[in-house]
Amino acid sequence: MGKASTIRWHARFRDAGEIAPKPAGGDRSPPAIEAHAETILEICRAHPQIFLRELCDRLAKQGVRTSTSGLWRFFGRHGITRKKGIFMQTSSSARM
Repeated sequence: MGKASTIRWHARFRDAGEIAPKPAGGDRSPPAIEAHAETILEICRAHPQIFLRELCDRLAKQGVRTSTSGLWRFFGRHGITRKKGIFMQTSSSARM
């Protein structure tokens, strides 16, 4: 263990009484894109073969700022996959 790590762990023990690493995973706050979920899903229902870049551009015209990777994670959270450009709900009988 490095000197800096030892200092951080000692400070954590002194302040919180814990000898464990902090939780990993980055930002835990709900993404702002969720406020626009219905708009995104509406566009996808109207244009099922829309590409993420096109969807991102349409949302930008409506004042919604996001990225293609942000949209990808949004669809993952909602159980929606893309198959050859078509948006599909995840099957409940899908293989595990």
